[in-house]
Amino acid sequence: MIRLRNVTKIYNKTYTAIHRLNLHISKDEFVFLVGPTGAGKTTLIKLILRDILPDSGNIYIDKVKTREFNEKQVSKLRKNIGVIFQDFKLLNRTVYENLAFVQKIQGEKKKTIKENIDRVISLVGLENKLGFYPYQLSGGERQKASLARAIINSPHILLADEPTGNLDPDASWEIIQIMSKINMANTTVVVATHDKTVVDLMRKRVVAMHGGVILRDQQLGSYHEF
Repeated sequence: MIRLRNVTKIYNKTYTAIHRLNLHISKDEFVFLVGPTGAGKTTLIKLILRDILPDSGNIYIDKVKTREFNEKQVSKLRKNIGVIFQDFKLLNRTVYENLAFVQKIQGEKKKTIKENIDRVISLVGLENKLGFYPYQLSGGERQKASLARAIINSPHILLADEPTGNLDPDASWEIIQIMSKINMANTTVVVATHDKTVVDLMRKRVVAMHGGVILRDQQLGSYHEF
């Protein structure tokens, strides 16, 4: 599903964020990326999304080298990858409008838009919040809305960069549980996180990074970084 081969990413010709990294994530896996700030987790997420390109090495999604994608292929790739962030990145519109916006850009019909929204809003448990604006929601509810938006196109891959960083423990656990359900519905999930409690409770594959390299890759892993 996702493969990185000898990938290096250098910023400003001086800072090596990722160094000759090799990683394979199989279809339908759930993987935690852990490590201190500056370990390279966010850079890795951006490389998979093709938000940035590696300086050397190659990244493959479904055995296809993403470096060689044209604009149309990049657009298709991103439609099949959902992304959520620590700071939610919701528009200043209602939950319904946030979920409808991307689909309208893609030319979906009103009936399809409503059907998709009904599907994802039920999964995240915000059926009664569709008319609410982000400022009217709790942090956990905002992340649920972000998560619903990320999966509105039924992506094959879900990437999450510190999705519980601004949430209390109960809301964090609820978000991760929803992501686990999404994973069980045949979506590959990759989560970059500092949330030790969530990682230890989930007992999924853990990839520990430091200084742009992988120090540990363990099935049924725990949070400890080194």
